[in-house]
Amino acid sequence: METLETPSATATSTTTSAPPISVSAFRLGGPAQTSEGESATIAQVVMDVSGQAITHIGVRFQSFFFGSGQVSYAPFEAIAEATPDMVTLSVTRQELDERMKATPTGFKLSVETQVLLDAKRVGRISQLIFENESQRLWRLVIDRGLSGEWSAPASAVTQLDARQISLSSKGATATTLLTPYVSDNELAEDARRAIENYTPLRIDLKGIDIYVIAGVVWLEGHVSSDLNRRLAADQLRTVNGIAELHNELIPDNELATSVSQALARDPRTAHAHIGVYPTLGVVHLRGVVATNEVRQAAGQIAQATPGVKTVLDEIRVNPMGDVLPTLAGVTGEEDHIPGGGEE
Repeated sequence: METLETPSATATSTTTSAPPISVSAFRLGGPAQTSEGESATIAQVVMDVSGQAITHIGVRFQSFFFGSGQVSYAPFEAIAEATPDMVTLSVTRQELDERMKATPTGFKLSVETQVLLDAKRVGRISQLIFENESQRLWRLVIDRGLSGEWSAPASAVTQLDARQISLSSKGATATTLLTPYVSDNELAEDARRAIENYTPLRIDLKGIDIYVIAGVVWLEGHVSSDLNRRLAADQLRTVNGIAELHNELIPDNELATSVSQALARDPRTAHAHIGVYPTLGVVHLRGVVATNEVRQAAGQIAQATPGVKTVLDEIRVNPMGDVLPTLAGVTGEEDHIPGGGEE
């Protein structure tokens, strides 16, 4: 008698995606607080003598009798979180006063630090963004007065000290090097709205993750086709405030190919009758295999394929089965009945 196992679909998932880089942003004159919640303002950002990496920030507490007090310095390691809206220290004010009183060496950048582009003044520094892992300067934001704030990449910096930061356009124009600064939340919303407003992309929007850091935008996640991948990027070309766009969306057709090739390379599944059906990163495995071991191996292989978000295992076990779903099969054989069992 024929043995046929039709299990309910089982799902395995990867972890939730995370922002592509981790940064700390410091707005000069912006708010800061100690671990106990005592308020201060950011007076300085201290960079090492090479002018490339942050070492400390200088904060100024309000004095009841004398207004603004002296600057206290906290090392980068004592910063729990740093965003343009708030910098939170992992130490108390007492710890700051007792153990971190010494003035550090290096360049102390403040709101007085001028910014020059090709030897011409363009404004004052207002915000500095550093990569957390390397502590190196990544981008900077410039206050240009009536023109508002503009951002620039750290790669354009040719010289830096407490008095001024010099940028070079390196053959580019100021309009291509400098980008109007828009807050991360606002820019992310503008980018999402631009995609949503283009009808052919609305169905794919739920599969797209948008990350924004100081004008740099990443599109991550999944779309239904390579065409929609290109269309998503095209919709953002006119969004104000985007300095760089990294389109890392994964089309379902490419994901189907990647999973199918992985199944074909593995000796456990190389001759199995398995079809691969992705929907915005959720991969459905369908078909018929001879043993449960092959079925389990297929799920593991699919889940380990880069770009796969979730695997829904809908494979049936039948030692006598000979069926291959037509989409992205691994053996090159045709379906007897597309997507399903025999008659």
